[in-house]
Amino acid sequence: MARFGFITFIIAYGFLINSIGMMMAYMISVKVSMLFFLINIINPLTYSYMEIKDKEETFKSRFYKDALFIGIIVFLGILPSLKGM
Repeated sequence: MARFGFITFIIAYGFLINSIGMMMAYMISVKVSMLFFLINIINPLTYSYMEIKDKEETFKSRFYKDALFIGIIVFLGILPSLKGM
């Protein structure tokens, strides 16, 4: 059950980040939105690095979680924002 909760959280959080990033691309500029997306990709990778280093989670577990989140950001946020250029 915890896995389902985490997956739904990642999907919802990814959609929130994508919505904000796409609004930034439309209202401000694509460069600013790309910076926003980049920061939101670096943050979970940094968190994952610390989790793995402290041996709280395995690399495989964090890889799947981060891959899902980054995939949502790239395919549903960055690519549609770049299309508007």
